[in-house]
Amino acid sequence: MAIRAKQYMLATLPGAIAMHRRADALADPDFHAFNHAPMLVVVYAKPVFYDPIGDCSMAVQNLLLAAHGLGLGACPIGSARIWFNLSDVKHGLGITNSYTAVMPIAVGWPKGRPAAPSRQEPEILTWDEDAAEPVGATAQSD
Repeated sequence: MAIRAKQYMLATLPGAIAMHRRADALADPDFHAFNHAPMLVVVYAKPVFYDPIGDCSMAVQNLLLAAHGLGLGACPIGSARIWFNLSDVKHGLGITNSYTAVMPIAVGWPKGRPAAPSRQEPEILTWDEDAAEPVGATAQSD
């Protein structure tokens, strides 16, 4: 599955993503699309009335936090989402074609703990209810 997903991602890589810092890794023959994880969870949204994508996105966040709390490593593999939405892939997995892949997540035991990434200051917008546009943006830190 990882080989087929990687081949599809390479063949359909949009130009904007081709400039991404990980695009070269995807072309590496030793690169494994799902990080050699022993388990892959794909969260699919069932077509329902209100907001299945939003609901599933919150479920993904909870899954990531729960995995971390259990000492597991969990990595969203957003670049494979398009592949998991292909009709033949859904059919092979026994997934109804009307469902939408929200996020594949590789889960396994981490080899170590990576360094924390650098953080950017958040951009906080404020507005006046009577104004048509935000009245100012300020960067605030904790």
